[in-house]
Amino acid sequence: MAQSRARTRLADDGHSERSVPRIQDVARRAGVAIGTVSNVLNNPGLVAEQTRLKVEAAIAELGFVRNSAARALAARRTDTVGLVLIDIGTRCSSTSRAEPSRRQDKLN
Repeated sequence: MAQSRARTRLADDGHSERSVPRIQDVARRAGVAIGTVSNVLNNPGLVAEQTRLKVEAAIAELGFVRNSAARALAARRTDTVGLVLIDIGTRCSSTSRAEPSRRQDKLN
């Protein structure tokens, strides 16, 4: 836990020591709670306009971009569909198709 806090400590110039800004950095810059930043990102209608503008300004200043992998990990879902296609028509290798007579010789 102490290691996580060390990562978000601010340097002398007020910027985070990390090169990629996190939601905690945005909250600190805007002077709001992390939950408020989350609401601005996910439910902006719940946040007062003045607060929303402060958070959006902090997001722009820091260059914050949502991390889709982190969001998927926290939500325990990726909203991704996997698809497996099997083409049973290509069971033979390309050489056996190109040279059917040689293949026939090997079978006899």
